[in-house]
Amino acid sequence: MPSYSELRKTNHFYYFIKFTLNIYSMLFSLMGLCVLCVGVYAEVERQKNRTLEGLFLAPAVVLILLGLVMFTVSVVGMVGSLRDNKTLLHMVRRSSLLLLLML
Repeated sequence: MPSYSELRKTNHFYYFIKFTLNIYSMLFSLMGLCVLCVGVYAEVERQKNRTLEGLFLAPAVVLILLGLVMFTVSVVGMVGSLRDNKTLLHMVRRSSLLLLLML
C-alpha cells in the first residue's frame, strides 16, 4: 500500500479531491437556491397579507440573505475548483470561516 505522500503525488488523488469539492459545492448551491426560493415565497406571502410592517422583523428577509450568501459562496467555490483558481478557493475558505465565526 502506498504511503500518503506517494498517494498525494498521483493524479487520482487530485481528481478525487476536485470531484468531491465540486459535488459539495453543487449540493450547497442547490440548498442555497432552495432557501432563497423559500425566502422569496415567504416575502411574497407576507406582502400579500401585510402581517408584519417592519422589513427587518420579517424572517423572509433573513432567508433571502442566507440563500444569497450560500449560493454565492458555493458557486464561487465550484468555479474555483473547476478552473483550479487558488484565489477563488482562498476567498471561499475565508468567507466560510467568517460565516462560521458569525454563528
